[in-house]
Amino acid sequence: RVFSSFLCNATATPALYPLSPHDALPISGSWKTGFADIIESFPDECRYVIDKPGEVHRNDALTGSKGMSDRQRLSFHQEKSGPIMSDLHRWMKSQLAEKRVEPNSSLGQSITYMLKRWDPLTLFLRKQGAPLDNNICERGLKMARSEEHTSELHARRNLVCRLRLEKKKTLTHY
Repeated sequence: RVFSSFLCNATATPALYPLSPHDALPISGSWKTGFADIIESFPDECRYVIDKPGEVHRNDALTGSKGMSDRQRLSFHQEKSGPIMSDLHRWMKSQLAEKRVEPNSSLGQSITYMLKRWDPLTLFLRKQGAPLDNNICERGLKMARSEEHTSELHARRNLVCRLRLEKKKTLTHY
């Protein structure tokens, strides 16, 4: 799911923010799910990781309500959201480096997943117009999956109806 989100982001809106082949767009919604899934086992740690980006989203809402241009938004995020994301990055690295979290545990794996994708997650701090998340793409993928599932159901129903009809024809001939 996450990798299809990257592909969706890379192809969905190239006119809005042209990307080099090395860029990818943020996936905040996708990684939050991993921490939400293990919150019962690691409540304090997961809450910290989930809440920090919430502050960034509040900052982004401010940029929208103030009608900031992409350049102003980037500058605002660099000033206000950059330190938040730096703190989160430092915290995650220290959890693993200081062995407070076992790297093979579900929390360690979630942290490692996020650290490996840090550059795409923080693209909004370096590229004008980059979104914080890919919710629009996720909704599009969900709709496409739903339509695909619906068409499969229709095809199966059609096949079943045709088979029943053939069976009736066969039975009436005898």
